[in-house]
Amino acid sequence: MLSIGNHAAVFIAGSRRFIEDVWKLGTAEYSPGTVSDDATLALRRKVHQTIAKVDEDMVDFKWNTAVAALMTLRNSMLDALRGQEVSAAAWTEAVETLLKLLAPIAPHISEELWTRLSHSDSVHVQAWPEADASIAAEDVVTMVIQVNGKVRDRLDVPAGISAEDAEAAA
Repeated sequence: MLSIGNHAAVFIAGSRRFIEDVWKLGTAEYSPGTVSDDATLALRRKVHQTIAKVDEDMVDFKWNTAVAALMTLRNSMLDALRGQEVSAAAWTEAVETLLKLLAPIAPHISEELWTRLSHSDSVHVQAWPEADASIAAEDVVTMVIQVNGKVRDRLDVPAGISAEDAEAAA
């Protein structure tokens, strides 16, 4: 009898859940309820951040962190599916981007879901998604206040804060 270690069993179970969730997202009949601009922007931001992260990781052959970024996108998409607050266009962008980014890693499920979305060409001949830095940029960042190398406080400030305003906030 074949015995696998705890780490392998956890990896296999996590991978199975991820693929099942991708299937759920790819086959979901999404119809938005009351569309929230904030929820739509948050999902689009996560999509474009994921594109940038996966693109960078693929170039550097960092497959595990690319998959981790896709899992984070999956979580955001599951939240959006439950809330039904994002626009249909943002939802479609998220699903199609997830499948394009996943295609080199999980080619069969990506192709099957792409076909089920009524696309006639293969997902593998689609253009690689490009991140839009203006969409991916965060509006608010956390500024850490240190005195003599010790963290004293953390403040949420606008992303484009000037040095003078940062000092005043600190």
